[in-house]
Amino acid sequence: MWDGCDQANVTGEGAVISFLGGNYTTYPERYVLSSPAASSNVTVKSMYPRQFLPLKVPIQAITGSADITVPVSQTITFAEQAKSAGDNCTEVSVEGEDHFVHLNVSSTAWEKTRAFILSFIP
Repeated sequence: MWDGCDQANVTGEGAVISFLGGNYTTYPERYVLSSPAASSNVTVKSMYPRQFLPLKVPIQAITGSADITVPVSQTITFAEQAKSAGDNCTEVSVEGEDHFVHLNVSSTAWEKTRAFILSFIP
């Protein structure tokens, strides 16, 4: 989950700005509607997390500590706000891994995700 409002210039090397056609100042409504991640932007924060949270499903928010695509702070903020909204949310930070850590079946993150999913299967 990304916080496109505050960090669009660093998230995905400008991919967010390109995708949404401009920055938050120009198109605030696009940013508000584009992500359930809670923003630290004061004007958007009043709309989030009420707009999407709680999701009412178990959430595992995974990030790699070496992620340069999406700042780790965005995952942490989302996890905190999901918990505050009443969601069962676990934040997992995998030391030394990058943005795509969750796709690597030999990674610690993959094993944690697998265990998380299996915990809900009888």
